[in-house]
Amino acid sequence: MEIECKNPASFSENWFDAYRQIKDYEKTVPELYKYVQIGIAAEQTAMYFPIVSWQEEIKADQWKEEEKDPIDSAIGMLSKDTLLDIIRNFMFFRVEMGNATKVIARYMQYRAAGKIVERVSANLRGEDEKNKGLIWHWQGSGKTLTMIFAAHKLYHLKSLENPSIFFIVDRIELEEQLYTEFNSLDIVKPEIIGSIDELRKVLKHDDGKGRRGIMITLIHKFRVEELTELQNELEELSKQKETILTRKNVVGFIDEGHRSQYGTMAGQMKKILKKAFFFSLTGTPISKRGKDTYLEFSYPPEEKYLDGYFITDSIQDGFTVKLVYQPRLEKEVHLKKEMLETFLEVEFDELSGDIRDKVEERVKKRLNAINMFLENPKRIELIAKDIAGHFKENVDGTFKAMVVAASRKSCAYYKEALDKWLPKEYSEVVMTYNERSDTQVIQHRISEAKSRYGEKEMDEIRKEIVEKFKEEEYPKILIVTDMLLTGFDAPILQTMYLDKPLKEHRLLQVSIPV
Repeated sequence: MEIECKNPASFSENWFDAYRQIKDYEKTVPELYKYVQIGIAAEQTAMYFPIVSWQEEIKADQWKEEEKDPIDSAIGMLSKDTLLDIIRNFMFFRVEMGNATKVIARYMQYRAAGKIVERVSANLRGEDEKNKGLIWHWQGSGKTLTMIFAAHKLYHLKSLENPSIFFIVDRIELEEQLYTEFNSLDIVKPEIIGSIDELRKVLKHDDGKGRRGIMITLIHKFRVEELTELQNELEELSKQKETILTRKNVVGFIDEGHRSQYGTMAGQMKKILKKAFFFSLTGTPISKRGKDTYLEFSYPPEEKYLDGYFITDSIQDGFTVKLVYQPRLEKEVHLKKEMLETFLEVEFDELSGDIRDKVEERVKKRLNAINMFLENPKRIELIAKDIAGHFKENVDGTFKAMVVAASRKSCAYYKEALDKWLPKEYSEVVMTYNERSDTQVIQHRISEAKSRYGEKEMDEIRKEIVEKFKEEEYPKILIVTDMLLTGFDAPILQTMYLDKPLKEHRLLQVSIPV
């Protein structure tokens, strides 16, 4: 640890001068800085950062503790137990875009992960019966790393005795992002449960005790019709021995816990992981009849959430910046009032995955008029021309952009339209495909993409497009409809062209990537 202090009464120095001095020392005596892990630059405030001597700049953060000023908070961070805990469990090497760096927990990540670990420990010690918790952290606060920090510490917790730790997500791209984040760190690597059959094998492993380790899976694999027989089998085994149904050293982390946790698949998951601890992380909990994040994962009114970090905290810390909204072509392309009212009435986006396909026909018909309007190729051409002009004038050469279209068909039309006004390499579509049943315009998009990417599978092509967007010059614009709207981390993304009706928490979440 190195602490560099500047005179708080000085008008000519501040914490950044102390920071620059530490970075200079790293170059002057590099052998010494192989062993120094954390730097603190202090003046009236104190900023901490990992020592990464091979990088010119490294992000510095402020440590905060309740009812303490910045200096006293930093002193709290330097207490023996906290400092050793950070070095052991909350600081890792990380590979970003091919470059090695280090990551260290922000104060709210450390606080939340600590509460998760303490809840599990207190329950195992017999001091508290609570076995779940809601982490309500605002978008962009680093919830993925919070889960990873907590999982890492729990994985090595002696009282858990070789646990099974499940990360349960509800979208393929979140599964991939979580796996990528894990693999960028020098910690135990997770296993992706890729199919329902693999999930069965995980649960049946070791004569029904279940596989140990860290695993990532989609909630959609917990289908009642696929797992009822296994559940009955495990219940019979549980009468004679310990199984995954009765083990307490099982932990489930639910990413974006306000979604997909209220239907039959979530119910099936909790029947099988009956004794598990469950922790939900979300920036937008909901409280509706039949869909209440607080009731599902917390203990209201006594405990509404286990840990909270809100938009006001994020603004104060500089993680949330101003969002500039600019309506364009209002008279020409915006939804009419009656269409907008229909969209606001329908809860289609809130339907759980297991019943979405069975939604009533009358709801589909009401939405059909909206879809026809939004998917109109002439309308999309008009918008694409405006997007191209705005992008060339305000974004190109410095940042990148995303077009959020209303549907997969709209994505295909947007690609065709943008290619008329921008070079073809500027834009790419990122969405799911069904090569057997997709409409002709989407089938054409599949053929065109495969011809350019060497006949690879569409999943491979999609991953390659996303990586190129983050790390290479092209593409400069991603065209999406559902993918990459939550949890997508690309600092170069600055502008979003939104042509999709969104409301409530989904509207908040979509604004986070930019």
